[in-house]
Amino acid sequence: LLSGVISLSSNILVLLMFVKFRELRTATNIIIINLAFTDVGVAGIGYPMSAASDIHGSWKFGYTGCQVGIFTMVHTIHI
Repeated sequence: LLSGVISLSSNILVLLMFVKFRELRTATNIIIINLAFTDVGVAGIGYPMSAASDIHGSWKFGYTGCQVGIFTMVHTIHI
């Protein structure tokens, strides 16, 4: 739980820095923005869904939840 909160808050902070400071918006830093954005998806959606299914011993989010969980945990890593 603690690592998820730290990951989520630190990546949101990184994104806010790019919004606030225009000089950080360079072509090279777009990679950092992409990584921070995908980390927010994984830490905010993927990890909690995975942890909840581990705690309950089964998947409780249905087919749509499965698709969302798989998308955030697999596809965002390969962007």
